[in-house]
Amino acid sequence: MMILQKLVGDNGFGSVALATTTGNNVPRKTGGFRERDLRSQSDSIEDAGAESALQIVKSRFDSDRKIVTDLQRDMADRRITLNNTAAGMEVADLIRAQAERDQEQIAYIEVLKADHGSRKAQKDAEIEKLRVSTSELRRLKEAQYMKEIAELEMEIEKANEQRQIVTTEAQESKDAQLQGAKKARYYHVLVQRSCTVL
Repeated sequence: MMILQKLVGDNGFGSVALATTTGNNVPRKTGGFRERDLRSQSDSIEDAGAESALQIVKSRFDSDRKIVTDLQRDMADRRITLNNTAAGMEVADLIRAQAERDQEQIAYIEVLKADHGSRKAQKDAEIEKLRVSTSELRRLKEAQYMKEIAELEMEIEKANEQRQIVTTEAQESKDAQLQGAKKARYYHVLVQRSCTVL
């Protein structure tokens, strides 16, 4: 609305009529919001009711009053470039304000991206730490398992050695008994032979 007012100027603004033929095509809430917004910016808002856009335009042009807009006066009579007219400066201000809002949005998005990136990096680090912890735990369990196997193998080897010793001692004892029995028999046989010779 401000741009329109700057284009037309204070003198011509009274001849401006805003009309729509698509008012019924928007939701009532949206239409009401737009109308309130326009009314807050200008006192010259009319409620045409059932009057058509053509009748509104016709009523504006039927008057003999010649209207020269501020933009026409600035550019044709005063030879001012568009960007230096009141309307041009208003547009430039709006573009600057929009650019500032865009920059704020971009900065906000960058902050969100950085925050998301740092949170993602933190989560990735936690996952890697868990992966390392799991890997370390597996390595420790394997080492403990290997140690227990080595201890069991040593116990088995000791038991085998013990059995070997016991077996060897038993064999030696048995051999000694056999040797003793052989000697006893031999002496017995010798004694019997010597007794029969007498």
